[in-house]
Amino acid sequence: MTFTYPFQFADGKEIIKGTLNLDPAFQKTENFYRLGTMLLADQQQDIVFTHSKATSEFIYLKQIQPTLQFFKLFNLTIDRKLPNFLTVPGQLIFGFERAEIVRSGIRDLLQSPACADTANSYNQDEMIVVPILREGIKYSIAEGLYQVYNHYCNEIVSDPHHVLDKSVPIYNRRVQLTIFKDKDLTTAQKKKVKIAWIGDSIASGNIMMNLLNKLASQFPNLERVEMIAPFATIRGIARLVTYWKFPFSFRVHVFETILNALPPDFYYSAHFSQEVFHIRPRLELEYRKWWGNDNEGKSIADTACAGYGWSESFFSPRKQIRMIDQQLFSRHRLRISSLLEMHLNDPLTTVW
Repeated sequence: MTFTYPFQFADGKEIIKGTLNLDPAFQKTENFYRLGTMLLADQQQDIVFTHSKATSEFIYLKQIQPTLQFFKLFNLTIDRKLPNFLTVPGQLIFGFERAEIVRSGIRDLLQSPACADTANSYNQDEMIVVPILREGIKYSIAEGLYQVYNHYCNEIVSDPHHVLDKSVPIYNRRVQLTIFKDKDLTTAQKKKVKIAWIGDSIASGNIMMNLLNKLASQFPNLERVEMIAPFATIRGIARLVTYWKFPFSFRVHVFETILNALPPDFYYSAHFSQEVFHIRPRLELEYRKWWGNDNEGKSIADTACAGYGWSESFFSPRKQIRMIDQQLFSRHRLRISSLLEMHLNDPLTTVW
């Protein structure tokens, strides 16, 4: 059965109200896909979810082979034999290992029927890939399109990014774009482009809206944007739909599940607790069990941002840990190192 989730939130003077409809998942080869439809007034927005081994490790839990270097990131001294395996949430997968997982997940995502329809309906000269610095550059979308469909697509690296600005209501940040590497394409090549594959997660949607403005000005014949967003929130997608003003359409492709957006600035994006939001509810139950409850009995997973610093987990693990600690302490009076130490002694989540 289709699951319907109604939502409503204030965005400045605008009240954004709609529903998210999620269909049952279906299997294709080894992966599972789920179609979603967001309805706002007379507008309809398609969302495609992917479940695979890689996407589930990115969103939920993964077994890693811990090293002394890993524990040193958390200022933990281990005075005993290291475990062979340790179960950690996706937020604690860093650097190279994280990049490998997300690339594998992107390849699985690109094999959905929706992506296949686009990739097989247009030739490689009609498509571009636009990875957003910094996180999106790690997705390797162009490589994935070649591996799955043998397309050689031109890439345009861009850097729309947040700049703190207290004058901006609610979000306290504005978007600045200083790099858009389209100089290698001729005017004739730009006119051929009909599809843009954008790589970046979606929190508030501000960065994506900024980039869409740029694409609209540079590619006059653009027909659709395929947004590859491992993390995406209801709020961010709903804002994109509400403020949409472009002649081309877009579709969003997400890992596993849609995310919540937490106040005060709606940057931190936690899992929804209801099982129906998840293609594999058991994975969410195990994820929530890992995080547990704080001393007041509050579920930590309800506020644990799926991305925290988003890019920092790829580029700066130490900053990622600082951001996790900041949020954990302000909301639950805990630090991530204490949770890791607990799981080192928990035979249910650790394989020695």
